[in-house]
Amino acid sequence: MHDAKEKDREMSEKVLEYMLEAAHAGKQKILELGFSKVTNKGTRGDFATDADFGSSQAIRRVFQEKLPYMPLLDEEDESTHGCVIEQRYICYDPLDGSFISRTHCKEIGINIALIENGVPTYAIMMLPLLDFTFTAVRGRGVLLNGEAFSVEGIEPSDEEALIMAIPLSHATCN
Repeated sequence: MHDAKEKDREMSEKVLEYMLEAAHAGKQKILELGFSKVTNKGTRGDFATDADFGSSQAIRRVFQEKLPYMPLLDEEDESTHGCVIEQRYICYDPLDGSFISRTHCKEIGINIALIENGVPTYAIMMLPLLDFTFTAVRGRGVLLNGEAFSVEGIEPSDEEALIMAIPLSHATCN
């Protein structure tokens, strides 16, 4: 049993490595394309830019190459919405905050999570315009740019520290 758990952990660590690679690919596309063209996706308040779709494609390419067997749930790709989700899949939003990006606010993000049996176990929140990358592993805490990160009153190894919201200063919006 110990060998199976260790093998599963090694596989999950590889998935985290690929998630970081995918986030960096998405970041490159966002920086390359910018936020010039905004499209209303049909739902009130649901907007996307060329950067959303470009980031989505870049992230998908990484996962298709590295983890071709892994089901993907992409916020920008409606063909993945409502599909039967396996016990293990990757869920991502290739560009969160695309509408506010047009106001020159730098608080946009790329969010990627490995979901196992309905629970996020590995997660990445990359803020590409601020050069912040949060990584979280269930039961092992949160890192900010590779360094331990904690919130007052929550231990870094606290399982509940996986999901987080980081309030940023309005100073990041010009």
